[in-house]
Amino acid sequence: MKSVLKFGCGFFLFAIALFVGLMMYGQSSGEAIVKEFISLAAKDSPDDFIAKVHPGLAEEVDPELLYLFFKGVTKECGDFEGLNMNGMNFSDKSANGNRTQDFSGNFRFAKKEIPMEMNFLNGLLFGFNVKDPVVAQAALKETNVIPADAAKRYAKRAEAFWQAGLSGKEADAFAMMTESVQKQFGSEKVSAILSEVTQNNGKAESIKFISARPKEPGSSKSLFFFSIDFLKVKDVIAHVTIEFAALKAHLVGFAIPSDEKP
Repeated sequence: MKSVLKFGCGFFLFAIALFVGLMMYGQSSGEAIVKEFISLAAKDSPDDFIAKVHPGLAEEVDPELLYLFFKGVTKECGDFEGLNMNGMNFSDKSANGNRTQDFSGNFRFAKKEIPMEMNFLNGLLFGFNVKDPVVAQAALKETNVIPADAAKRYAKRAEAFWQAGLSGKEADAFAMMTESVQKQFGSEKVSAILSEVTQNNGKAESIKFISARPKEPGSSKSLFFFSIDFLKVKDVIAHVTIEFAALKAHLVGFAIPSDEKP
């Protein structure tokens, strides 16, 4: 009986040690990858942050806007300090050459502790959920007004619309517009507008980005202005309207000539 009791006690102690070891591993491993990712949002350039976003997630949200969103989280909550392992659900699994790390529970920041979930696939952010509605809404507001450096990235998308639409590729330009706008106006109407522009003014010879600004103060819609030189007329001011919603940029309108001021 004594030997059985000793064995049972030893197994029990081993189980406790293993559990504590797993908790410590989960905390150190989780805090390292989470802290590394969130700290990238503090940088002035989003390039390193974007490099840590999985391509699968990048199809669902714009990495540039996700960068601004996490900036908003730290603006609201302060610097990330660690995971609260009390009630934290975490897993670290490897299968078929892929490593997944999932963390769900309370994340500790300098100003407050909030419920969050972060999922990583091979070291890249694959999913996330900020479960505090106040923090989430505050962070989303940070994605409405686009900084100048980020505006240049979206200006390239807007320029691609004009390049296609004014070079006989109206269908390609139409495909760049958000689905709701496509359904509202239809391909024929949009294509006819763009075709009429080149018929009246000749071929577009140059398209130059001028500036970008919110449509109205605090608006989620921004206007991207261009100066377009045609064969028959020069310096025609045009704009593309991009709406930033749900961490995604949506091309929702255009005007040539523009009825707005840069």
